Amino acid sequence: QSQKEMESWLGEKVGIVGRSVFDPQRITIATIQTLKLHMRDKKFHKWFAEIQIAVVDELHALMAKKNFKILDLLKPIARFGLTATLQLKKKEVRMRAWSFAGPVIYEFSISDGIENRVLVQGHVLQLQFPYESAHTLDSGEIYENDVMLSDTKLDAWKLLSDWLVN
Repeated sequence: QSQKEMESWLGEKVGIVGRSVFDPQRITIATIQTLKLHMRDKKFHKWFAEIQIAVVDELHALMAKKNFKILDLLKPIARFGLTATLQLKKKEVRMRAWSFAGPVIYEFSISDGIENRVLVQGHVLQLQFPYESAHTLDSGEIYENDVMLSDTKLDAWKLLSDWLVN
């Protein structure tokens, strides 16, 4: 989403490194998870060293110390971070975020997002289903059987999704 929006704002192709895509450009968007995943790849290192402008989506994921070390290696002309869930009131979070990307330069409130039709007011809906799997399975198997492979839950999700979209 950020990639497409930035392309329309900038009038140029914006690269992406993530979702199994390695398409760096003059301006490239990446997630910290993707950066960590490719740290041993020679093609990645060559690209990483030549970055001019970096936009890191989901900046809040950067706040873990093990993630922060990776971006510390990044030395472009400009670094930007995008997030909706950064806890800037926490000194440690604020200091790490600012040391990476500087202070906040733009905020978009939830009410502004709703008014501009890029966000919707969130609601929580809890559906309770009985277990379908034997309780003797481990938690991973129960999750896979009772969530990912459940026809009942998949049908419920499809009906709710269709209703919400309409």
